Amino acid sequence: MKFPPLKHLRLPLLLLILFQASPAWAVQPHGGLEGLVSHELGHALFSGGLIYLLIQGYLSKWHGPGWRQFRLFLWLVLLWNILTFTSHWMDLYVSSDQFVRSNGQKISLHIVDFSSLFYYLSKLDHLVLVPALIFLLSALKNWSQTPEEEK
Repeated sequence: MKFPPLKHLRLPLLLLILFQASPAWAVQPHGGLEGLVSHELGHALFSGGLIYLLIQGYLSKWHGPGWRQFRLFLWLVLLWNILTFTSHWMDLYVSSDQFVRSNGQKISLHIVDFSSLFYYLSKLDHLVLVPALIFLLSALKNWSQTPEEEK
């Protein structure tokens, strides 16, 4: 007996797997100060790598299609990394009574001073990261459409 090919089942199987997934939370606590320190160490190492790439780009005089967008991507991701690094540490210092809660979830923040304002603004880090990723996509698009000898 010959079995039919399973190619037509790929999409339904993929959809079944995707819709059966359990919730994933965007923010996951690391547990204790050692979790925060190890997470922050990751940010520091990531920043070091970005700085290395920026220096290499300057020394190698990266030019041509896509390189300007890639440098902008690196600068914005570095800014995002510094902002996020600072925001994680500020989590320790913002008083819990400044938050408005509903069903145990933080839904709002009372801004009472400059540090709480900076804390709030630092939580809007996606406003830096999303444009960075757009610049990365633009660089990749330029590189994919540029002949090898022009890169």
